[in-house]
Amino acid sequence: MMHEPTVTIPVLAAGNAKRRQYLTTLSLKSILMLVEPILQQKTKGAGLRENPLVARKIAAIWAHRGEVESIKPIVIAIDRACRFKPLDETRNAGAGMLECSWSAFLDVCDGIQRIAALRITVMKNADLAATDWPVQLIETNGKDDLAAVVTMIQNQTNSPSDRLRSSKCVPTSRSWVTSVITESRLLRRAIDATKSSLSTRSGHLWTGSAMTKALNAVVGCDILQSTPEHASNLAALWDRLPATISALGDYVEGRRLASQLRQDTILSQAPTVHALTTLLAHTLALPETEQTAVLEKLGHYDWTSTQQPPHILRRLELRKDRTSALLNFCGLQAEPKHNK
Repeated sequence: MMHEPTVTIPVLAAGNAKRRQYLTTLSLKSILMLVEPILQQKTKGAGLRENPLVARKIAAIWAHRGEVESIKPIVIAIDRACRFKPLDETRNAGAGMLECSWSAFLDVCDGIQRIAALRITVMKNADLAATDWPVQLIETNGKDDLAAVVTMIQNQTNSPSDRLRSSKCVPTSRSWVTSVITESRLLRRAIDATKSSLSTRSGHLWTGSAMTKALNAVVGCDILQSTPEHASNLAALWDRLPATISALGDYVEGRRLASQLRQDTILSQAPTVHALTTLLAHTLALPETEQTAVLEKLGHYDWTSTQQPPHILRRLELRKDRTSALLNFCGLQAEPKHNK
């Protein structure tokens, strides 16, 4: 009979008897080995799953710094059956060794995106073994308790003080809009940032004013936040559109002129800019597989120009109607009401 392998980790015990916590420092190689079974079971954990866009952003920051680092601990939920052996046998506290079975590591409560970034960062085995990160292990008791622990950790991570500190780093609305545009290949080509209207000969598809209004609207409705991370992730979603909307793909690759899209499709219209921006903002909150499904649906949406005279619906009504139709088509919730 084969017994499940056990892992022994030197730790500092903390917390109370009801829910023990353990602090330690592990090499990146050890962390990846411990959480690999968790990452492979993407639908079974209680916490957030990997977001490739966020992971790539973190990996890019590390590459720019020339250092792979994690100041905050990686928080991992473990089964309560893990056994703590204190170095001082006279009391069950302080420094000691924690023995856990291989399956006792249940979920990553905080740090899943850093670990995902670590997996895509090219490092030699020797460097992985030589680089340490702080790790916090927290006991859980059953599936329901695991979900409660994950929620607790995430609420602590997103505490009001954290939001207050991060708000000081939020760029102005204008600079944030500029960040979204400049980080996207599609938007850099398609938007004339200085214009509120385009000539029939313009090689641009959208005006800067239309995109600014659309981006400010989704921030104003709290669909997303005007943070550098959301700017990068939203820009990355825009760049995935040409692969699913064939007309945009032809435009980006120079096979179709902007004037042709203005004549044959609704893609160039301001209400469509608003609808697409709102849809992509909602899509950011979805797991990667659901994001892909939404983007694929856009390839089947009817983008052809209708014969309906534009004066039948006022622009604001057309914007709301088109946004609602696009969200419903992709299986997302209807657009929130704007504050007036």
